[in-house]
Amino acid sequence: MKALRDLGLLSFATSVSIGKQQREFLVELTRSSWDEITARLDLIVAEAAEPFDSQTVSNGRELIAYLRARFTPPDVFNKGYWSTFSLSWDNFEIEVFDERLETYRFFEGATDILHFARKPGEPFPREFLAELLMPPLQVAPPAP
Repeated sequence: MKALRDLGLLSFATSVSIGKQQREFLVELTRSSWDEITARLDLIVAEAAEPFDSQTVSNGRELIAYLRARFTPPDVFNKGYWSTFSLSWDNFEIEVFDERLETYRFFEGATDILHFARKPGEPFPREFLAELLMPPLQVAPPAP
């Protein structure tokens, strides 16, 4: 996956049921757009074996809406370990839960993990917004 990211490509595997047949596909995309991220969120929720809490989905949508107006899309958007969403840029990751956001910064031999209380409809905590301003997130050009 890293080699694909270095080339500006993303890939993910998905399967589709057609009648009684299950087909596997490897999808490769150029750098994701925010619309693709939103579509991926819908797909993850629809295909989840364990249902997502509606607050997790709302938190994910609100975060995407906030980020899309300010930053470039993540390199990777996936289901988290739990019924959560994960957005990753290089060595930085945000995991979206029902009542909180977690950030992970990966360094050689260490990981910084921070937790930020946040329910849908609430403002994003100042400390969380400060984390977004640290590299590797890139400020997106103004939308037309």
